[in-house]
Amino acid sequence: MPHTSAGMPTADRTRCQTAWRSAPSTIACSTTGPSRCARTYGNLPRELEAAKLAELAGRIERSLGVRPTIYKAGRHRKGPNTEATLEDLGFEIDLSPAPPMDYRADGGPDYRRHPVRPFLFGRQRRLLCLPGTGAFVGAVAGLGPVLHPLLERPEVAPLRPLGVASRLRLLERIRLSPEGFSLAEMMRLVRALLARGQRTFVLSFHSPSVVPGNTPYVRSDAELAAFLERLRACLARFQGELHGRFVTPGALKAELERLAPE
Repeated sequence: MPHTSAGMPTADRTRCQTAWRSAPSTIACSTTGPSRCARTYGNLPRELEAAKLAELAGRIERSLGVRPTIYKAGRHRKGPNTEATLEDLGFEIDLSPAPPMDYRADGGPDYRRHPVRPFLFGRQRRLLCLPGTGAFVGAVAGLGPVLHPLLERPEVAPLRPLGVASRLRLLERIRLSPEGFSLAEMMRLVRALLARGQRTFVLSFHSPSVVPGNTPYVRSDAELAAFLERLRACLARFQGELHGRFVTPGALKAELERLAPE
């Protein structure tokens, strides 16, 4: 399902950057099959994955007149060969990683310990990885990758341990998204990461959510109004209170390349 992403960097509190994903320059992969695992690109042989992505990129270019250079896989669709394939096909930016999520139960990757900060990768270090912003926050955030899976086990669900841990501000798993997260949660995440030295933030959501009924996050006009208000307020507070600024993924990549050591 396509996403819209806004990246937000800085916080020497004077400078922040943001990235918007636009359809002509982004690939959203989807396949069909009998099971969730069978629908992923990540579990395909390298040659087949490369052929599928090359065909999709070509169709986008022929249809829109723009060669896609930004890639965002679905939650289950990034595999061990994807990064090399992106480099071979001329992509420049990968927005796929979604820390701190763990999609292994559905045949996807484990992003619990994936870096949140952007970094250059590839054989020539010319590709930018720009992860969607998310993290474990709270008093025991450092134990999140181990503790959170234990708290969400079915056998302890009646005790609502995740809710208790959240209310006590012991542990929360938060993504920077208005889908399923409140304004207060998103701002807690931003401030916690700022305290850890994070200066780049990527806000994301499924673009179908802007029409009621397309996703479970927005099922009515009232929920759409609340969704848009959370989004507006988050961006306004990021820019106003934290003095952030918004930039495109390409501009961020150019700045990181300029700052990278030779």
